[in-house]
Parts: sequence; C-alpha cells; structure tokens
Amino acid sequence: MESTVIYILTAFEEEMQGIKEILDREYKNNKLRFEYFLTGVGEPSSGFFNHLSEKIEREKVDLIVGTGCCGALVDWLLPGDLILPGKILIGQEKDAWQAEQSIHQQVLVAAERTSRRCFSGTIYTSRQVIDKLEDKKDIFQKLDAIGVDMELYYLANFTKERGIPFLPIKYVADTLDQSLPSSAFLKRYFQLSRKKDSPLIKLKKTYLIATNLRNTIKTVRLRTNLKKGIDSLAIVLSAFCQPCIKMPGVKPRT
Repeated sequence: MESTVIYILTAFEEEMQGIKEILDREYKNNKLRFEYFLTGVGEPSSGFFNHLSEKIEREKVDLIVGTGCCGALVDWLLPGDLILPGKILIGQEKDAWQAEQSIHQQVLVAAERTSRRCFSGTIYTSRQVIDKLEDKKDIFQKLDAIGVDMELYYLANFTKERGIPFLPIKYVADTLDQSLPSSAFLKRYFQLSRKKDSPLIKLKKTYLIATNLRNTIKTVRLRTNLKKGIDSLAIVLSAFCQPCIKMPGVKPRT
C-alpha cells in the first residue's frame, strides 16, 4: 500500500523537534511518512521554496502542514491555544487564502476528541513583529483577525499554486497583553540553548542573561508557552491522522 506523505513546516527548531518526537512515536509504520522542514521566521527565502519544490517534484505529497507560534489579537486566547485559520490575510481581503473545509472540520473534531482548545478564525500574516498592545488591537479592529504570524500566507500561496492540500494551524505563544523579547536576543538565546554546556558557553549564557534581564524574563515565559503549544499541536495532529491512514478530504496526488 502506498504511503501517505505529509510535510510539516515550522519556523523554529524547537517546534520541529517537539512535533517530530510525538508523531514519529505514534506512527512507526510505512503507511504514513512525515518530512520536516524549517522555514525560519518571516517570509521563507527563495532558496527554501526552491528546495521544497525540488522535493515535491521527486515525490508525491498528500498534505503540507504550516505550523508554529503566533500572537493573540483577542483577550480570550490563552498560551498554548490553537488557531485553525479559515482565512489568512496579508493585505486586502481580495487576496485572502481560504481553508479547505473538509480538512478544517476534521482538525476541529481531532481537537475536541483530545480536549484541546482550538479556535477557528482569521490569521493575519505580518511582515514585521507585532507585539505592542495598540498595534494588536488595531489589526483586530480593521481585519477581524484573532491571531498574527509571519509565515502562513507565503506557505499557503505556495501550496495553492501547486495544488497541494494545505493545513495551517498555529499555537498562541504571546497573549494580547504580552510583548515578545527582541528578535536579536531571542535568536542568540536559542543559539546558546542548543549548544552543549561548557565553561565558555555557561559564561556566555550568564552574560547574556545579566545584561538583558527584561528580555530574559520574557523569553522564559515564551519558552513555557512554546512547550504548551507544541504539545497541544502535536497531540491534535496525531489525532487528526488516526481515523484512517488515507485521511478523508486529503486526496492523494497522481
């Protein structure tokens, strides 16, 4: 029997590893195969899309999942909550990406079955980090979006052009009233966190924390939120794949 091939796209290495750990443990068979790709934060590079296109040309891909963290634009979304966008915006309404309803509904059922908080709504893809309260409220009022990210619209357009089913699903990393660490600090923090401890690395970590206390506090909170979101995300994706290996609504490409 031919395998179902699913590509999982995330922005952070931590997200990819957390999802991979659960999905690979649950699906150790030759009927369902996951491939994992890092997009980076923001619009993926042309090199990334070229690499993905080459992979797609060489093999059948049944579904591409665009996932990772996002910011909440409404006060009722909590850290770790999932957003399943029925619509993704980057500018004008006429350019919006619309979800495939059969897949959309199956994910909502999977979330309910696993008792995970998952909400359907619009996500706005921004070209820059949005973490100020007034900016978040402004986007909600103008676009009626409940979440903001920096990657989904580009991924959705890529899959649409190639006729591949796309499942966008994000988890909340920062709530409406929370702000993010600076992108430069966050990048350096995660770089050091991935390195094996040595006296020099410990010294660098200590210096980074001591000279950036506010960013450090924000990052510790963010990592806690990331863990909640990644776990919920992986559990819902696992449940989404359980009913049958050839998932209803995900039609194999020929």
